[in-house]
Amino acid sequence: MVVVKESSIHGKGAFALKDFMKDEILECDVLEITKSPLVENYIFPFIGSRVCIHVGWASFINSSPNPNLQHLRIDTKTKISYFKVVQKINVGEELTLRY
Repeated sequence: MVVVKESSIHGKGAFALKDFMKDEILECDVLEITKSPLVENYIFPFIGSRVCIHVGWASFINSSPNPNLQHLRIDTKTKISYFKVVQKINVGEELTLRY
């Protein structure tokens, strides 16, 4: 569904291998980690003061002033992060958030 490749926004990015319709929900695994200055720009709140990072394609989502995804939540039991498509994403288009 998503491939990681060079991005014109920054470094590498996550790109659609299929069309994603508005309001579609995308999922990505998360991994609980120890908070560290080395990863402080990539972490998300997990449980209490614990943190996690996205594993796979979602760790390559770049920021945009006009994002096509919205981060909804992280399920701490299943360790899955949920994203909502806020505008149609066409094949080959980069997936973006505002952060």
